[in-house]
Amino acid sequence: MMKIIILEDEKMFAEELKERICGLDFYNRYTPEIIICTGSEQLPESLSDVDIIFVDYKLGNETGMDVVRNIRQDNKDINVIFVTAYPEYVFDSFRVDTFRYLVKPVSDEDLAEALESYISRDVKHKVIRLPEKGKFRCFSVSSIMYLETEGRNSYVYTADEKYLSKKAINEIEELIDMQSFYRINRFYVVNFDYIEKVVNNTVILKNGRNMTISRNRREEFGKRYIKYLQSKM
Repeated sequence: MMKIIILEDEKMFAEELKERICGLDFYNRYTPEIIICTGSEQLPESLSDVDIIFVDYKLGNETGMDVVRNIRQDNKDINVIFVTAYPEYVFDSFRVDTFRYLVKPVSDEDLAEALESYISRDVKHKVIRLPEKGKFRCFSVSSIMYLETEGRNSYVYTADEKYLSKKAINEIEELIDMQSFYRINRFYVVNFDYIEKVVNNTVILKNGRNMTISRNRREEFGKRYIKYLQSKM
């Protein structure tokens, strides 16, 4: 589950911000857990599972910049969105790798844009929609173990199910972030996250499925997979 923290010393504003997030289409799609903290002392001991933190620049006797600097010592990945009445500090915020700097009063459009922009660059929570009997079926990209092509149709495999799609496999490839996926042969696209091991020229997935890497794709697969493993260290 996605987790969001609102760090704001004015509790009324924090509650209003939470309510506005809950009113966005973004919330309906991802239903994040939203936690309000009115001071840094209320922050969880570990923020490793927190995706986004909204921070006011002025927090009583401390500044949001100081809080974020401390957070960055242990967490380089958390996405920081400043929400503040002080536009003059926007350039200072770049020093702590700020994702967005929103100036109060914040419109729903700006709030939605910031959250949707985060999703568009974060494959962990990215969702694709595939047509199904006049409706759409939603898949979290991170839940896709592999894709398989069969004639003009494709199959999407997750850990729990197999879904038939009328879209060609290359059309689905265009929807997902291919940094975490690789087409190992003409039939299969695999998600690196679900690879248990690679033995010789065979990919073994965590569900035990074995797939052979095409000869002309082995060198590129090796480079991409090593890069992926290094990113996880």
